[in-house]
Amino acid sequence: MTAQPVLAQQSEAADIVVNMRGVEIADVADQISRLTGRTLILDPAVKGTVTVTSAQPLSPDGVWELFQSVLRANGFAAVRSGRAWRIVPQGSAVRDGGVSSRSASGQELVTRMIRLANVPSAEAARIARPLVASFGSVEPLAQPNAVVVTDYADNVRRIEGLLRSLDGGGGGLTFATVTLRNGNAAEVAQALQAVLGDAAGGAKVAGDARSNTIIVRGTPGAVADARRMIASLDAPGGAAPMTRVFRLNYADAEAVTEVLRGVLGQEATTNNPVARSLSGQRNPRSPTGMLGGLIAQGGSNPAQTAAAAAAASQQQSAQLGGAQQGTPQGFSTPDVTVQPSPDINAVVVRGTPSAVAAIEALIADLDVRRPQVLIEAAIAEITGEEAEQLAIQLGTSGAALTQVEGAATSFGTAGPSLGAILDALGVPMAAALGPGLTANIGIGNDFSILVQALGTSSKSNLLSTPQITTLDNKVGEFVVAQEVP
Repeated sequence: MTAQPVLAQQSEAADIVVNMRGVEIADVADQISRLTGRTLILDPAVKGTVTVTSAQPLSPDGVWELFQSVLRANGFAAVRSGRAWRIVPQGSAVRDGGVSSRSASGQELVTRMIRLANVPSAEAARIARPLVASFGSVEPLAQPNAVVVTDYADNVRRIEGLLRSLDGGGGGLTFATVTLRNGNAAEVAQALQAVLGDAAGGAKVAGDARSNTIIVRGTPGAVADARRMIASLDAPGGAAPMTRVFRLNYADAEAVTEVLRGVLGQEATTNNPVARSLSGQRNPRSPTGMLGGLIAQGGSNPAQTAAAAAAASQQQSAQLGGAQQGTPQGFSTPDVTVQPSPDINAVVVRGTPSAVAAIEALIADLDVRRPQVLIEAAIAEITGEEAEQLAIQLGTSGAALTQVEGAATSFGTAGPSLGAILDALGVPMAAALGPGLTANIGIGNDFSILVQALGTSSKSNLLSTPQITTLDNKVGEFVVAQEVP
């Protein structure tokens, strides 16, 4: 290695000419340390000879960049370690290299994080990985959306420029939503994905079946192209009708059908009492429903009235179809047909995808759990007061009683008491008789006696304690009856 001028003259002239042929890399590092004033630490694995020739004089900084290029060409790298530089194999430099500034030398091994605004980090890493040296690395980060690149600074800057260009997308990424009128969102999205593919920078599409909407994301140009394709696919008559069966968990199928009928502006013709209570329709088989039109006619001729009644009955039977036999009634509109299935408590819907999606949303809101009410009652039989009476009454005719050894009268029950009898006979002592048992013994042949007892009772019997559970705002009915042969 020769340097012009010599080291002693570098303070006056900074131009150095390098000419090395088959020089040990350790000796080269020693000379570079002297020329640049840097402290170099060689890894034991750093061995070999190098050959470098420079035709033009170099400054100390130029010599340092030349030395880094020589290391890079031989599979080594210089890694800063505090105030010193470590010369290590490139594989070790990837692990030991630090995060560099924008002003890092192109021959310096650096690690840099590149933040992205639009392109997903995984997609960016897939694009950048082939551009990184074999000893370098590219790792995607989800949060934040960025990639970490380890390589020589010049290559890192090249990769960063490429990713920035892709991330900008010629004006940035945008998104749009397109609601289909005739087509099915899932089918249209699948067709677009097959056409557009997964190319970087292309539009990304997804279908929302609930709102029958296509979501498009990409560059403005890609979104515009996707819009044109969606418009061509969503042509009238291009969407085949679809059929869906919605099984209900809580609501009644015919009741839900009547609500849908009312929402879509159709006339209610139901025979289900639950659905009729929601729609306000009267029983078509009742006299009011059958003859309601006849009352307005006001005909006075019985023959005309009978004929009109028969005609009205036939007309209503034709309109209701199977409703007279309790057949569940559906309805149709230009876009959709709805039919309840009471056996499985389901609603069958067939129509355009957009109409079916709208009805699906309504059914989901209607099929909700309703509060329940538990009603309990106690039915008891209570009898009135019962009385039992035993009486013995004897008396003699003749003179009035002049001496009473004891007296008794009955309780206030039905039948004449001894006191009443004596009072009717004009006996003076009748008023003195009190309640209880009375024995009247007279003088001589006069004799009377009364023995009377009374028992009263009342009875109650609990017959039943019925219970019934009904929905909130619905009438619950107890039926307590006895079958008599």
